[in-house]
Order: sequence, then structure tokens, then C-alpha cells
Amino acid sequence: MWYIVFLFIIGLNVLFNYSINKTIGYPPFLFSLVWFIVIFFHFLCHTFDLVTIFELSFKALAIYTLGVVLFTLGGLAIKLKCKFEYVDSTESEIFLVRKNIDVVLILISLIFLPFFIMSSYRLAIEYMIYDSLFAGLRNSSVQEQDVGFSKYGINFSYVSFFLQSYRYVRNRENKFKVFLSAFILLIYCILSTGRTFFILYICLFFGVLIVFNKLKRKYLIYGILSIIILFATIGILLNKGGSTENSLIENISGVLESFMVYFIGSLSAFDSFLNSNYTYTYGQNSFRFIYSMLYKIGVVEQKPIDLVDQYASIPFDTNVYTIYKIYFQDFGLLFMMIVIFSMALLHTFFYLKAINDRKFINTFLYSIMLYPLFMSFFQEQYLSLLPTWIYLISIVMVFKNFLTIR
Repeated sequence: MWYIVFLFIIGLNVLFNYSINKTIGYPPFLFSLVWFIVIFFHFLCHTFDLVTIFELSFKALAIYTLGVVLFTLGGLAIKLKCKFEYVDSTESEIFLVRKNIDVVLILISLIFLPFFIMSSYRLAIEYMIYDSLFAGLRNSSVQEQDVGFSKYGINFSYVSFFLQSYRYVRNRENKFKVFLSAFILLIYCILSTGRTFFILYICLFFGVLIVFNKLKRKYLIYGILSIIILFATIGILLNKGGSTENSLIENISGVLESFMVYFIGSLSAFDSFLNSNYTYTYGQNSFRFIYSMLYKIGVVEQKPIDLVDQYASIPFDTNVYTIYKIYFQDFGLLFMMIVIFSMALLHTFFYLKAINDRKFINTFLYSIMLYPLFMSFFQEQYLSLLPTWIYLISIVMVFKNFLTIR
């Protein structure tokens, strides 16, 4: 089977990327490892009929492997080109926050929160399904409804949580503020209903731990368990793989099957798309944010492409297609290769900068890019979330002038 051949090639990339850096935080290592694990699980599920799913074609496996190779080459190019001088003076340096700007960020997050809660409740009532407020809230987001201006509160909350995490890991102080900012962000993430909000949450904290070389095995276990518990809980609340009316055994069985479907379904969905008669959309997917702005101001008449993709039958229905679909649909193979290689260059650059100088901005940029990397097997998030990245980076750039090292 072609699975074995391509898994062997990807496995070589995993070993190579680890051998040249010897740390798990190296982006090409993480990217290749994620894809090895997901394709391996797809192979197991298809071979042993653990989940009824179509076999991956040679073409799809070749694309997935090419992506891993390109990411490896991009990381290697930066590693060979950029020779950073390692500086480890964090033991004697103190990270200072002037003008109580960390408190200001917490207060801004809190000011937005009541409006976020009230708007979320209104949408949950208006779009209620399954007699569940939570399912109704999720349905409202599927219908592209949002909570209005209060949605920007979550961006401030992400930055606030990252700042407190960075300060705590570096200086070992202000534990109360870490927990407070974490709790506020947790409320935002729960009301946002999407599992992906929690993934970014975890990536921000793990990014700091990686940069300061404090990512212990127990933190990895806690992170994995948190993702599984959150996935299961949200699935049950949304009647996806479980239900509050089912028994514990039924919910466990349903959640496990749902988890595997989410974990590997996107690979077969992209395979189905790749072998279909698709037409090029020339940037309407990758640069939807720009098209949307142009549409709102009347420059273009064509309505932006829907955020929610069409479903593919593989044979179960899914509407996530890995990182690759929108690149292929917009401009084809060459565009995909350029984007993947560019993201490898960018992420590896920020990683090397962060582990060498451990500065706040470099650590932040490395950490937020972990999210689209880990989500690459599921859906594209580098360009699709461009507005979010702009908001987060803008907030950091405004407040970074109040951060100093002594």
C-alpha cells in the first residue's frame, strides 16, 4: 500500500527535523510529526475498519508528503541562513510591566465580557436547536451571526492571558493574575462554542513553555487530556457524538468515534475534492478577508465565498478539507507550494529568534503560529484567520512599549 511508502518518507522527515534541532518546539518537526500521526491513524482506521472511511489515493498522499518535505526545506533554509547568537540571561533579568498595563488588559477583557455574554445569550435564544442554548449559540455562528463589537474582547483576552503566562514563566510571579486572565479567556472560549478557540488557548501557553524550555511531560499530558475533555464536552452539548440523554458508555463510544471522524475525515475530504472537477476561485478563499472588505465598500459586486464549506461524503459527511484545499482551489499546486514553504520560513524564523533572545514579541509570534500548524490536518488557518492575526498583533504592538527588561 502507498500508505507505508509515504509514511516512511514522512517519518524520515520527523527524524531529520528532530536530529538537526533536538527540541520538540522546532516547527518543521512539529508539522511533520502531526502529519505522520494523522496519516498513520487514517491507515489504521481504514485497514482495520475502525471507522468506515475511503482509502487515500496516491495523489492525496503525495500532496501531504510534499507539504511535509516543503516545510522541512523551509525550516532548513532559515536554520542555515540565519545564525542567531544565543543569549540566555533570563535568570538575571526581570521582565517589567509599566503603568500596570497587564491590569489594564484584564480590565478591558472584563469590560467587553458582559456585552459578550448578553449578545451570546440573545443569539442562543434566537437560533436555538435541540432545545439547547449552547447548540443554538453554535448554530448562530454557523449562520454567520456574531455578537457585535464585543467579539473584539476575546482578542484582548488572548493577549492578556499570553502576557500573564509569559511573565509568570519568566519571572515566576503574579500567579493570581495568570489564573484570573485564564478564567476570563475560558469564558470567552466556551461562549464562542468552537473547539478551535481552546486549541489557540493551549498553544499560547505551550509556546511560552517551549521557548523557556519548561515544557515537561506532565504539561503535555494535561494539554492532551484537556483537549479530549473539551472535545467530548462540547460534542455532547452540541449533540455531536453524544447527548445529555445518553448513558456514560454510549457517550464515551460516540465521542471516541466522533473524535476519530474529526481527526482523519479531513484527509479523505481533501482527497475527494482533489479528484473532483473543481474550478479555480483565484484568491477568493485564501484572501476572503480582502474580498469581504472590498464587497462591503462596494468595490466588488460579487458576494464573498461562504465561510462554511460544502459537505463531502467520505462516506460520512464532513466539511473540513485540511490546509490544502483553499490553496488548490484558488491557484493550484504551485501556490500551495509557495504558501507552505513561506510559512515554514516565517515560523522557523520566529522560533529561532524566540529561543535565542526570549523576547516577548518573538515568543508571541512563535506561539500564535503554533495554532495554524497544529490545525493544518483539519483546515487552513494561516490565511483564513488573517483578521484575527492582525487584531492580535496590533494589540501586542500597541502595548509592547510598556514592557521592559531590567
